[in-house]
Amino acid sequence: RAMLAQGETEFLALRGLVAQAMRAGDHALALELAVRAHASRPESVWAEDALFRLHSRRGDWVEAQAALDRLVARRQIDRALAHKRRAALLVERSRGASADQRAEALEQARRAHDEDPALAPATAQLARLLAASGAKRKAERLILAAWGAVPHPELAAIFAGLAGDDPLARAR
Repeated sequence: RAMLAQGETEFLALRGLVAQAMRAGDHALALELAVRAHASRPESVWAEDALFRLHSRRGDWVEAQAALDRLVARRQIDRALAHKRRAALLVERSRGASADQRAEALEQARRAHDEDPALAPATAQLARLLAASGAKRKAERLILAAWGAVPHPELAAIFAGLAGDDPLARAR
């Protein structure tokens, strides 16, 4: 804590305290300290990544997206990882949409799938929403197209559910 009082060592102290708070399971304190570290050194990849992770853990998708956008803008994150993270955020935003926001949830799921078609949760969420909106054939085609790259049990379960009670369709 003494390191916090000195400007040169404040950032290092905050980094250590964030790690300590995370190990202790105090994510609120970790986020507070990471915000302070980011304010101290806004160009720090570690601070931005910590903000992304902590906001994501908290379910604050808007702030997590803002942190990710800053990492991308400064080219401080691998392009593939950025797509995967963006897709994951979009999936969670889609899952969190209320029943009266069905169109928005579907749009978020589509964008997630477009960001990273190999991310099974993105495909699963889009397939579920397509099926719920009556587009079962589209959902089936989506799962079949993804299956070659991502054979995932969640996709198999959704596909089996789309077939309903028809044993021939389920065998497909």
